[in-house]
Amino acid sequence: MLIRWVREHRSLALTIVALAATVAWACAICRSSHVLFDDSFISFRYANNLARGQGLVFNPGERVEGYTNFLWVLLAALAIALRLDPIAVTATVGTVAFVAAAAAGCVLATRPWDSLAYKRWTPLLFVPLLIRPTDYASFATTGLETSFVGLLVLALGFVPTMSSSSQDAVRWTARVVPLLAVLTRLDTSLAVCASALALAWQCWSSSRSSRKVALALTRTFAPTAIGLAAYLAWKTAYYGSVLPNTYYAKAADGVHLEPGVAYFMSFIQSMPSVVLLAGVIGTGLIVARGAFERTFLFYAVVAMTLHCLYVVKVGGDFMEYRLMWEFWPLLVCAAIVASWRFAKTLPAVMALCGTLAFIASTFPTVLENRFGMQSLQRMNDYANLGRRVGSALGRELPAGTKVATTLAGMSFFMPDVVVLDQWGLNDKFTAHMPLQKFIETEGLNARGHLKYAPLSHMKDSGTNLLIDHPQVCSCSAPSSDGKPDVFVRVGASLQDECVRTQYMTPTPDLTKWFCEHPAEFVLVGVPCPKS
Repeated sequence: MLIRWVREHRSLALTIVALAATVAWACAICRSSHVLFDDSFISFRYANNLARGQGLVFNPGERVEGYTNFLWVLLAALAIALRLDPIAVTATVGTVAFVAAAAAGCVLATRPWDSLAYKRWTPLLFVPLLIRPTDYASFATTGLETSFVGLLVLALGFVPTMSSSSQDAVRWTARVVPLLAVLTRLDTSLAVCASALALAWQCWSSSRSSRKVALALTRTFAPTAIGLAAYLAWKTAYYGSVLPNTYYAKAADGVHLEPGVAYFMSFIQSMPSVVLLAGVIGTGLIVARGAFERTFLFYAVVAMTLHCLYVVKVGGDFMEYRLMWEFWPLLVCAAIVASWRFAKTLPAVMALCGTLAFIASTFPTVLENRFGMQSLQRMNDYANLGRRVGSALGRELPAGTKVATTLAGMSFFMPDVVVLDQWGLNDKFTAHMPLQKFIETEGLNARGHLKYAPLSHMKDSGTNLLIDHPQVCSCSAPSSDGKPDVFVRVGASLQDECVRTQYMTPTPDLTKWFCEHPAEFVLVGVPCPKS
């Protein structure tokens, strides 16, 4: 029975086999490339405060938008409210999104099959590009929304076609996807605009009627326009600003062409297959005949062009090409769609392109170090350090203690401690300081973190303990520079590991707390009150 069905439905059977293999491979590579990012813990801090009824804030009572992933924060808050681990939940959703993007590419690659001719198989050679780049796969488990955004950006390419479907469920899906995208990451608005342009182009090509174009755009994107307007109005009322605080902390309100170009060119060095894929897409758009092919490739070209211009303008990001990986599924799937026509006429050329692109995707990553890019391993080390130190501080410090640190994500593990983010992502004063002042006085030359809280600001804010970047040292032989220091034990007493903090603003109650717990705190230059 099975053999007979396979013979009668050979194309479908091969699609199922290819899809199963793709999903299995994608799941396996996610398992083997698990990393964590400290920045995800910042989102979880907001989510935790929301779940505790303290509002969508970093510190209770301080309304600062230090996140850029609204729906992702709500997802984490829901997980916490249900007593689930937000790290595990977001990693699971990220993995599902990663696998779904790979599965979508596989379905696109097998779509034109109508025989067993080998030349129809050549689009499948591009599918491994959706899985094999280890750095891309690693982002699925970081706790960040990168893979989810990548799936939404890819889905926006199907919106023009879905909007004209005869099925209500498909049409409503086309209306929801753009809204999900902008609420997850506001900068996906560029991709949503590209999707709207693709829909307008598709309608105009088929009808030459401006009325039909306007009607199609209204029906498809009105929910997004209304939802986005409501979201921005709420943000303005709640935080006092349309753009997030991080936008100013990273000086994204300025133009940073030099680091932006360096970021873009270094990514191409790391992934030279980008050039090959772009060539296939550009040529495919010129020769495309089918309505879906033309519209999808048009969207892909416009969306990726706008995104690259945006990335160059803001100077990129310090997390190993995170902003580029968000558009990787779209790039690869666009190449797959572009290869459809060539697979029929130039199968050998497409096979060569797919093979070379895959080989090029396995090259070692080239980090852009001039402007402070950090590798995945380094980010993972930061996250693990923040988890250890944050858990210790949350366990040992009394509620209400105020600490200042550059590793803001560890605040998630100390929910009752007030945290001043020295990079300004979650601190309005630092974020809105003039950038030039910091470049001149601090000599900073990095992307992502361009501003740094002045010492005077930390003192004026009543910071009790200054941590900077956590430094773990020996508890029995603590390293001190002569200033009043409090060393907080990180692990068990037998581990002899403490994190160093400068006692910036002493208070009688806090000093008494330190002195009454000698097993947890080692004091240097901090006199204990006489009993």
